[in-house]
Amino acid sequence: MEKEDFLSLLIYILMGTIVLLTGFLIIRPAMESGYLFNEFGTNLLFLFIALVVSILTNAILLELGHFIGAKIGKYRVLTFNIFGFCFYKVKDGEKVKTKFKMAKPNGFIGSTEIAPKSEKSNPMPYVFTPLLLMLLEFVGLYCAYAFIKDVADDAKVMMMAIKYGTVVLASIGACFIVYNYFPAKLDSLNDGYRILLLNKKINIEAYNYGLSNNEIEYYGGKVDEIRVFDEITDFTANVNFSATLKEIIAKDFEKAREIIDKTISDKTKMASSTYRRFVVLSVFLDYLTKPEEEATNIYKEKIVGTDVADTVRNCKTYDGMRLYIAYVGISEKSINEIKYALEKKAKLDKREENAEIEKQNQLVNIILDRVSEIVPQASELKL
Repeated sequence: MEKEDFLSLLIYILMGTIVLLTGFLIIRPAMESGYLFNEFGTNLLFLFIALVVSILTNAILLELGHFIGAKIGKYRVLTFNIFGFCFYKVKDGEKVKTKFKMAKPNGFIGSTEIAPKSEKSNPMPYVFTPLLLMLLEFVGLYCAYAFIKDVADDAKVMMMAIKYGTVVLASIGACFIVYNYFPAKLDSLNDGYRILLLNKKINIEAYNYGLSNNEIEYYGGKVDEIRVFDEITDFTANVNFSATLKEIIAKDFEKAREIIDKTISDKTKMASSTYRRFVVLSVFLDYLTKPEEEATNIYKEKIVGTDVADTVRNCKTYDGMRLYIAYVGISEKSINEIKYALEKKAKLDKREENAEIEKQNQLVNIILDRVSEIVPQASELKL
């Protein structure tokens, strides 16, 4: 198990512990003392409603904090998405308008996509403001809990429900803080990890540079050239990853190989998930540039039986999907499996903007061209 996966598991266990302790040490005694509802089923309904309200409230606070922090740090907000309710910017000539749609967020519960207004844009308010809002939430909840006195009276049961609802709200808020501000990369990019990295100037530079490029593509433009960073961190590695994809699209495979080799020469400089992405991309490039047998052997050595095997085999990401097409097309010569991978791509496309979909189409067509040299029917599957 990789370090990130292990830490994620620990965090989920800690979050579960917070919820269980809240239930057994506070909510259950309140029920047994008659402070809440008399019927067990009604108490279960109360807990269910309290959990739903707590998750919704804390999710809104988290993304609202990102939104406010982005404005303070001098960023433009491109999309604001909570539970699929997405407000997004579009250009109408010289004007920028805000529209609404239902769309799957990039994060678990929500996402706020931003772009810097200048090189001096500061990302720290973006990552710290949600924490400030949640701490203010805790102060308010504590005051409400302390103000409302316990009483076993059916006439005041709704007041008791409010009091112990604040406890549930606070415990879920604590889970949000634990996950979002743990200072390491977990199974998603959290604010705690951003804070850890953004203490270095090079990371702020790479972070803003990447966001600026994303904004260009978001509005349908093309980034002519992507900078390649020599100093490797997790943020600079991600910019280098984008630069590698651009070189592959331009079919400058030699330059793409140079960027990959430079970036992963010391894997300790980046998160293990970032390193694994580069391994998958490296093997993908091997299929484009090396003989069939050699590329197949590299795939078996670097992918089969590793942590990324499932991601590739089940096409869980664009990176995995592209490599799977290369493997089943060149090594296995299976048109049906290529079709399976393309079906998976169609599902991945549903959560992406048009610019990203077009880029992925180009990359898929490049590998299909290579596959067609061995399996001519693959040319008919080009996007």
